[in-house]
Amino acid sequence: MSFAAVVASRRRNAGPPPTYIVGDSGLSGGGNWPASGDRGLFAPFLLDRTAHLISFNMRTRGASAGGNRFKGVVYAADAGGAPIGGVARPGTLLAVSDQSDVIGAGALALQMPISGTIAPGWIWIGYTANGSGVGSGSETDSGGTNANQTIMFNGSLTFATPPNPAPTWPGSPGPYGNVPSVWLVYS
Repeated sequence: MSFAAVVASRRRNAGPPPTYIVGDSGLSGGGNWPASGDRGLFAPFLLDRTAHLISFNMRTRGASAGGNRFKGVVYAADAGGAPIGGVARPGTLLAVSDQSDVIGAGALALQMPISGTIAPGWIWIGYTANGSGVGSGSETDSGGTNANQTIMFNGSLTFATPPNPAPTWPGSPGPYGNVPSVWLVYS
């Protein structure tokens, strides 16, 4: 068998490419961030390799049943102004997920398709909502990697079409010590 035939055979049998996660997939008692129309909640995460996006994921918490829809939003950490915890502010819009309906109360894990390719570096991962009731879960991270870096765009992150570039911050609450339970799956 020729070298080219061996390589081709190995490629056919290699299986799917590996997947990776960037963000915070935990839910360790930090609480509930109430959702509200056109509110966005974001935290910075370091992407260590080129990402071919597959899905945006988040955990929700809330006592009231559905009605909210969520979209995942990813911004580059490339805006001007004073850094937030050493990370440049959200700037260029990199990706927006499909929307997902929340259909029940309690703790849910949502997964929404998202596409695009993102270069390594600091990114801001978050979400926007079109209603209130069910919010996102969060983790307490006081003194951790993302301590006091979570920011909120309150009423300025349009659900229908998230803005590019990101809304100006400050002018919205934060930064906070809790990290929203949001993450990207990519290959």
